[in-house]
Amino acid sequence: MVHRQTDRLVREERLGTGARKRRPWLVIVYLVLAYLFLFLPSLVVILMSFNASRLSFFPLEGISLRWYQALFSDRLMWLGARNSLVVAVTTMVVATVLGLMFAYAMNRFRFPGKGFLTSLVMAPMLTPGVIIGISLLSFYYSLGIPRGLGTVLLAHVVLAIPYTTLVIASRMQGFDLSLEEAARNLGASEWTVLRKVTLPLLWPGILAAALFAFTISVDEFVVTFFVIGERAVTLPIKIYTGVRFGISPEVNAISSLVILFSTIVLGLALSRQARA
Repeated sequence: MVHRQTDRLVREERLGTGARKRRPWLVIVYLVLAYLFLFLPSLVVILMSFNASRLSFFPLEGISLRWYQALFSDRLMWLGARNSLVVAVTTMVVATVLGLMFAYAMNRFRFPGKGFLTSLVMAPMLTPGVIIGISLLSFYYSLGIPRGLGTVLLAHVVLAIPYTTLVIASRMQGFDLSLEEAARNLGASEWTVLRKVTLPLLWPGILAAALFAFTISVDEFVVTFFVIGERAVTLPIKIYTGVRFGISPEVNAISSLVILFSTIVLGLALSRQARA
């Protein structure tokens, strides 16, 4: 009986392998369609940013950099880009430090309410952005906090903390505690162990978490829309304002630059995470 079952499983495995070998084109077609679905809109935006005409879509009337030149002379667009960069860098620093603290506490200590704290930290990752935006708007309004870049910064930190915590915590899963014990046995203080042993070993995860937080802040629109107020502006809000009355070629140009920048930053984050 055992031999019959084994032979049947071997035959089924061979048949499955043979089918996969005979139909590799199905996998290729599926992958091509999936990548087209994901990346074709972005490629169209990039292509249209070089279109010489303001109105035509396809075929292109010519290749031109006129919309990039117009973009670099748009003061409000670059004000939004500067504000987004300031908020993103600050969010990156704050969310990475807090994520490191949360990850360290969750991996090294046992305390009452640990599970609840973990769920609380991870909640923004699972909550829709509209709900977070409305909740933060109600919170700011109830406390009389004026909306602006400060409220945007706090909102982005809330959104980025779950990601920084998870990335650093995953790095700490493979951490060899015997290295810290060896440093203590050799007379190193707790601060020296943290500075000379712990942080250097966690550095790939910390850097990946920082890049994730930066990318999340730069690309965030939904929550920012609720909490930014009327006088401040970030790059996603400026782009949204530009497309409300029609797609401007300048919006295609700035969107292309944002896509390129976000792809580079996210690629660096993923590469560092893979090494972590």
